[in-house]
Amino acid sequence: MSLRRILFGLNLSKDLAYRNRYFSSTSAAAVRYSIGRDPSSLPLALTEKLPQNPIPCFTDDRPVSLYYRVKSMINLSQLDKAAEMSRFAGSEEHRDGPETTLVMCNEMIDAMIGAMIGAMIGAMIGAKRYEDAIALFHYYFNECKLIPSIVSFNHIIKVHCYMNRVDKALQLYRHAKDSILENQDSDLDYEDTYRILTKGLVDAGRIYEALGMIKAVGLWDSVAYSYLIRGFLDLGNFHKADELSHEFVRNRPSYPYDFNEIAMVDAEFVDYWFRQGNDEEAMKFYSSIISTKDRKFMCATSGNNFLRIFLKHGKISEAWALFEEMINNAKTREPKYSDEFGRDSFDSETINVMVMVSLRRQWILSSWELLFLSVIVTLSTGFASVE
Repeated sequence: MSLRRILFGLNLSKDLAYRNRYFSSTSAAAVRYSIGRDPSSLPLALTEKLPQNPIPCFTDDRPVSLYYRVKSMINLSQLDKAAEMSRFAGSEEHRDGPETTLVMCNEMIDAMIGAMIGAMIGAMIGAKRYEDAIALFHYYFNECKLIPSIVSFNHIIKVHCYMNRVDKALQLYRHAKDSILENQDSDLDYEDTYRILTKGLVDAGRIYEALGMIKAVGLWDSVAYSYLIRGFLDLGNFHKADELSHEFVRNRPSYPYDFNEIAMVDAEFVDYWFRQGNDEEAMKFYSSIISTKDRKFMCATSGNNFLRIFLKHGKISEAWALFEEMINNAKTREPKYSDEFGRDSFDSETINVMVMVSLRRQWILSSWELLFLSVIVTLSTGFASVE
C-alpha cells in the first residue's frame, strides 16, 4: 500500500482552504454513510428532506449569500436558525441557479457549501449538541446525497469519541478512508483523523490500540504522540512515555520546526511533574526544552501549550514571562526569517488563553497588565495571524 493511501486525508482546518466536489456522481449517489445509529431516532426537523423547489427563508439565496448568512448565525450562537438555513445547501436547484456561472466557478461554489456544512456541524459539536451534529451529517450526506470531505467525517468521528463510542468512530474512519480515496483524487493527509482516534482510544483505556495504529501508518505527529505520552504517564508508566519521546525525536521527519514539534511532545513531561507536585523537576525539564531552541522562535502552538500548563498549575509569573517573550518575538523577528520559520510566535489563541484563564480564576490584574493585554488585543492583527 502506498504512503498516499496510508497517510490519507485533507487538511481543511480553515474555511475555503480546499477545493472538493461535494455533489455526487451517479455511482456515488447510492453511497450511504454510516452514522453508527438508527437514523429514525434523530431529530426529524433536521433530517427530513426539503420539498422540491423549496422556498428559501431569506431573499438572496445565492450560495455565497447562504454561506455568509449561516456563518453569521453561527457567530451569533443562533444555531437553530443557522441549521435551518444550511439545509438549503442540500438542494441542487439552489446550487445550480442562474447566478452560479456569474458569481464563481462550480469548484468554488462547492468549496463554499463544503465549508459551510463543516462549520455548521462543528458548531453543533462545540455546543455539545451531538445528536444534532449527527442528524445534520445524515441529512447532508445520506438524504441529500452530497459527498462529505474528510472534515465532515472527522466531526462525526469526534462525536463518537466524545460519547465513548470508539468502535463506531473506528467504523466510520474505515468508511471515510475507502470513500474519500474512491471519490477524490487529491493527495490526502489525514493527520486530524489519527489525532482524534488516538485521543479517543487513549481516553477509552485502549492506549495500546492507539499506539499500534500510529505505528502501523508511520505517523510521526507531535499531537498524536503527546496523547500517547500523556496516556502512559497517567498510567504511571514513565519508562514507556520516555521511550516514546526518544522514539519520536529519532524518527520524526526533518521539519524546519523540529524544535516546536519536540517541544509539543516534551511539554507532557512538564505537566506531569507539576501534577506530581515536583515543581523543581518540572521547571528543570522546561529549561532543558528551552535550551534546545538554538536561536529558533517558539511558535504560537507550542507557546500556547506551555501557557496553559503554567496557568493550570498557578505558575503566573512564568506564564507572564513566556507571554511577553512570545509578543516580543513577534515584534522583533527579522523579515528574512519569515520563510524559514513561517509560523507566528503568537496568535489570537495566545490572547484568549491569558484573558479567559485570568477571568476564570478571578485574578486581580494590575493596571499595567490590563493595559498590556488591551494593547496587544488591539495590535494583534498587525503583526500576528488572527484566525
